[in-house]
Amino acid sequence: AVGQRPDERIEFSGTRTHLSTGVRNLLMSIFAPFFPSQGSLWTGVHVVIVKRWSEGPAAMDSLYTGISSYYFFGLPLFYLLLPFCTALGPMLPVALVLTLVMTGFACAYVAMEIPRNPVERGMVLLGGACIAFLSPLAGLTSAVIASWLLLGFKDAPHEPSR
Repeated sequence: AVGQRPDERIEFSGTRTHLSTGVRNLLMSIFAPFFPSQGSLWTGVHVVIVKRWSEGPAAMDSLYTGISSYYFFGLPLFYLLLPFCTALGPMLPVALVLTLVMTGFACAYVAMEIPRNPVERGMVLLGGACIAFLSPLAGLTSAVIASWLLLGFKDAPHEPSR
């Protein structure tokens, strides 16, 4: 599967993630060097880095070095290109739309890997469509009712935590 390599174990800590994001947001509030809507890791950049990392150690030694390279070498390059970016200011709405579409595609790609069969994928699409066109309550309700009607009330097998 994409994003798995036997030679490197990725350790995730929710507490560490929240603390590092809090420190970053504190520094942004003082200096504001990054885009405020970027989040912990820009989705487009994250997709590119993880895809390259999943190609093996020859493509990228470590996921951490890939992310660090982006933040230490990629973002400063944007500041050198700032006059060019300023001239392209009228195109920023188009760039935002492309970023949002790519984020939606990446999230949908990951979400469609989770269901185990076509029935579950259909329920995910039904719930997503109802959320998009109706309301979150309608999406959640339709997905739960479809789950009960199509899959029954059986317990899902528990997977060991990573």
